[in-house]
Amino acid sequence: MEIHAPEGHIQSLRDVAIHLAIVTAGILIALGLEQTVEWFHHRELAAEARENILSEMRDNKKELDSYLGRIADARKNHLGSVRVIDDYLAHGKSDSKSLSIGVSIADIRDTSWTTAQTIGALNYMPYAEIKKYASIYGLQQQFARLQDRTMDSVVASVSMFAENKGPDKLSRAELETERAKLLDTVAQITAETQIATALDKAYALVIGADKRTE
Repeated sequence: MEIHAPEGHIQSLRDVAIHLAIVTAGILIALGLEQTVEWFHHRELAAEARENILSEMRDNKKELDSYLGRIADARKNHLGSVRVIDDYLAHGKSDSKSLSIGVSIADIRDTSWTTAQTIGALNYMPYAEIKKYASIYGLQQQFARLQDRTMDSVVASVSMFAENKGPDKLSRAELETERAKLLDTVAQITAETQIATALDKAYALVIGADKRTE
């Protein structure tokens, strides 16, 4: 913004007043335009962040839907492995020749949410909207932590059986330890499933609300 001196000589206080009024009006108009441009920029920043977050949630929901379709089999397989160990503990053998230990993983992301925080886009969104997103991503973090713990348990069990080549190679104490680990993994999978179901519903509500406002 530039301010120029008046052309010609100032002849009276009236000329001074007129010049000051013109300058003041110019400054106010310039500031108003600057604030308007800034407001539009902030609005666009918030709109872009919102769209990215909603797109990320749509992708996460697809991933979670697939996960929920697989996780029941993982829980069933772990319970089957517990029954095999029960057979060995009770009879020293089992009709089943193998154990099935594994877990399904949902690759859910939070990149758009983290980016919106980093660039300050959340500052230009309504508080209720930010609170809604924060609640969902908080639940998502809880789910991710559970997945990590479950994966650690599964890896530990797989390593034990791989090293010993089957339950028939384990002592009774080792079988009891592995049985406890498997049951703990089943409990974690159950908790995962409950949180995943709640998270899936939360995604659906936000995505559905967004579609209704289009």
